[in-house]
Amino acid sequence: MKSQILSQASNLKKVNFFDIYFDEQIHETINLGIRLEFQSNLKTLNNVEVEEELKSIKETLVSSFLADFKE
Repeated sequence: MKSQILSQASNLKKVNFFDIYFDEQIHETINLGIRLEFQSNLKTLNNVEVEEELKSIKETLVSSFLADFKE
């Protein structure tokens, strides 16, 4: 999962999983907290650029892992 996330964003510097929870009754669902750190060595990133990369990451996680997001 981490490598797929990193491959979707050119300005993504670091991916950390900080909270993993699963219900023993529901084995198909895992709640996962992900911290993403964006950085560019060429310029200052703006919100639009980061949001575009986040959108790409979300689309990949939905298609690959059937992810559902709570923000």
